[in-house]
Amino acid sequence: MIRETLQQFFRSCRRAPLAWLGLLVIATGTNAVDLIFGKTEVGFSNAQILSLIIRVAGTFWLVGVAIRKLVGSPPQAWSLDRGFAFLLIWQIAVFGLEAIASFLLVTAKNAAAPSIPLRVDPYILTLAFVALATPLVEVLSLRVAPWLVGRTAIAPDMTFGVAWRGMRGSWGAAVKVYLVFVLPLFAIHYALTAWLQHAHISEQPKLQWTMFDGIESIIMLMLLVSLFVASFLRAKPQA
Repeated sequence: MIRETLQQFFRSCRRAPLAWLGLLVIATGTNAVDLIFGKTEVGFSNAQILSLIIRVAGTFWLVGVAIRKLVGSPPQAWSLDRGFAFLLIWQIAVFGLEAIASFLLVTAKNAAAPSIPLRVDPYILTLAFVALATPLVEVLSLRVAPWLVGRTAIAPDMTFGVAWRGMRGSWGAAVKVYLVFVLPLFAIHYALTAWLQHAHISEQPKLQWTMFDGIESIIMLMLLVSLFVASFLRAKPQA
């Protein structure tokens, strides 16, 4: 699965260069907007709200395009159709699951705090527990990754049952790839984001680290997409 994922990752650079470019522009641009406007505004400025909308909508759209380019279906890879609607609904559901998981993990930490003495900053401890939510949901999503890719790419032969059976012997391998390639990048991204929100450094190095974080987060995202596509191709019924 490692070889298959890396093949799809490098293949995405050739087959979906515009998606790569768009994602990099969105990630670095919206990070810069958040940094510049977040330091002086009380609450969220109009620029920050617009930045969030562009980041969410643009990322979902371009990820869908990359998936379709790698799978090769349908021909209208940029069309906003039911495949993209499914991807958007799925991501909203994922955000909901991550929020629930975060809440439960933090609640468990708060409940255990009186009986388990921890010599750790409560803020850092809370961040650590919240950070567990995203990988937990993504690892569980790998079990049905072929179905998610199939729905996005409008591949009617990849039903939920086919995807579930196809990943029966491959889920463990997919999780290992996630732990080796995606999770370390997620940890770097999460740590950088938390640090940049509270770092007392000058604007120029802060902006440079923000740009680096945007690029690193897109590499992480495209590795995850490549893993999902590799899982789809492994589970896809052979003609």
